[in-house]
Amino acid sequence: MDKRKQRTRQYLRDALLELVLEKGYDALTVQEITDRARMGRATFYLHYKDKEELLLTTLKETVDELTVRIRQMFSPEQLFNGSTPPSVIAFRHAAENKNLYRVMLNSQITGSVLSELRNLIAADVQSQLRLLAPDAALPVPAAMIGQHIAGSMLAIVSWWLETDAPYTPDEMAQMMNKLTAQPMLWLTLHDKMMKTMP
Repeated sequence: MDKRKQRTRQYLRDALLELVLEKGYDALTVQEITDRARMGRATFYLHYKDKEELLLTTLKETVDELTVRIRQMFSPEQLFNGSTPPSVIAFRHAAENKNLYRVMLNSQITGSVLSELRNLIAADVQSQLRLLAPDAALPVPAAMIGQHIAGSMLAIVSWWLETDAPYTPDEMAQMMNKLTAQPMLWLTLHDKMMKTMP
């Protein structure tokens, strides 16, 4: 995609997110989006068929970007050698895209994209668990643990953005790790502890 098309799409995305936060998604029209972006409706329809496609494309591309960042900066094998934890990457990404995350976490229409993001976080948790213990040694399935932590993290990100991010992304990641690290350690050691009990 050439730079002019990229710029046009960025203007439309910015206009959409601003307006959704101002007046909600349902009441929003394509005309209002193009007026805010200072371009004609014909230009809009060259890129998107409707406002739903614009919103879902914007969110999907952002989740894809987060996926790439995590895969570039982190692998399960790097968990214990000082690499940037995925939670830090995720909170930094949310801080860079505050308006987009606010819309994604509070709009009914973004369910499929939100599910994809939750599954991305859950898969990362499962990768960490595989390093710590085989699935057979866990008291509950690793997939369930992953979904539990992913749902908790998204709820905390939503609260963080709603309260105007009172802590830095790194501080949030540290606190999130404190909430999840100890339970994860207990779960991985559960089988061994049960066997040593009289």
